[in-house]
Amino acid sequence: MNFSLKKFIKTIHDYFVGYSYQKYVVKIFLCVALFISYILLVGDNAIENILGVVIGIIISFMLLNILRATLQHIEDDIKVSTDDKMLTEIYDTNKYLKSLNFSQFNKINFLYDAIYFHSEQNTITILDDPNKNFQLEELIENKFLEILKSHTGSYFRNYTTVRLDDFKFDSSKKELTLYTSRSSFFNHLVTNRAVDYRVDNFVSLRMIYDHSTTMVPLSKSVYSNHIGINALLFLNDGHFLIPHRAANSTISKNKITASIATRLVLSDFSKEMTLNALTSDNLKTYMKDHLFLPDNVIDNCRVEFLGFGRDIYEGGKPQFYYAIYTDLEAVEYATILQNCKPKKRTIDENRKIYIAKFASLSAQDGALSFQIYYKKNKTKTICFFPEKSFLSNLWHYFNKT
Repeated sequence: MNFSLKKFIKTIHDYFVGYSYQKYVVKIFLCVALFISYILLVGDNAIENILGVVIGIIISFMLLNILRATLQHIEDDIKVSTDDKMLTEIYDTNKYLKSLNFSQFNKINFLYDAIYFHSEQNTITILDDPNKNFQLEELIENKFLEILKSHTGSYFRNYTTVRLDDFKFDSSKKELTLYTSRSSFFNHLVTNRAVDYRVDNFVSLRMIYDHSTTMVPLSKSVYSNHIGINALLFLNDGHFLIPHRAANSTISKNKITASIATRLVLSDFSKEMTLNALTSDNLKTYMKDHLFLPDNVIDNCRVEFLGFGRDIYEGGKPQFYYAIYTDLEAVEYATILQNCKPKKRTIDENRKIYIAKFASLSAQDGALSFQIYYKKNKTKTICFFPEKSFLSNLWHYFNKT
């Protein structure tokens, strides 16, 4: 039997971060046992014993926090692999391997299934069925709770989501048709967002359902495949916004993302989705609630739909990509960030937003380096690992028609 350190750590973590009274009592018992052991070691001196108890408490909570931090650090890799070496052994690299070339010798590679490039001549039709709900495969449904526990270190809630069932592009009519229905965020967490999690410490969903060199068509996919929305938001002086994900995100913990990186949200999921919901309304709501842009800036911005494709890392999840242009300058947005009020806790929230100089982007050992604006025209260069869909968004922008 192969020993998996990641699985062992996760098993311990899953037990100690539960919220039942039984687990709470076990935690106290272990802490008390640790304190008594320390007292027996240091002797009968009362002051030393009291100090020992205090030190024991501090050490116990510190160790638990270290365990939780360690789990959060490795959780994403357990759920969704970003190991390109492993993935290129499965998928056709001639079709899916992409590169972002920042200069002749400065580039970053990633896997991506590019499907559609939008142009002004093309029209989009949405055939939405709000009464159709995605059903999990029996195998996945039977392992629902086990797979959901792979997200123990993440903050999440259940929501209705919009699923992309299929699409067609008629090149002669220049018409893109999207077929959509409904699913849930929990369905997403146990499929796309846990595609590499080893069920029963044995096999993953990718190993079961994605054993071909090409991606399974959306129409035959057994994953939730809710529509992801990604956008690069540009200021008018050569800067754009790069959010930094929180440590409790369901994916891409502590990584940087596109300016907007979220799921498609409708004002009313029970009604048929309109084209505006996909190309305008959802983006503007996010700009107001998460990027803190004022209404007049949002109303005057220009939204450019770049296209869409499938995120191979998340089992072929469909991602739609945009570029948004505003009339704000970096100094103005910096003032907005200083004065904005924190929003309520959200899924995949941003812990910080960087005002980055677009021309300064470069690759550095799989990460992105960029220059940021801060403190009255001062700048500095920082470097972080990016979410894969951020790279796809940049790739669509550089390759737009």
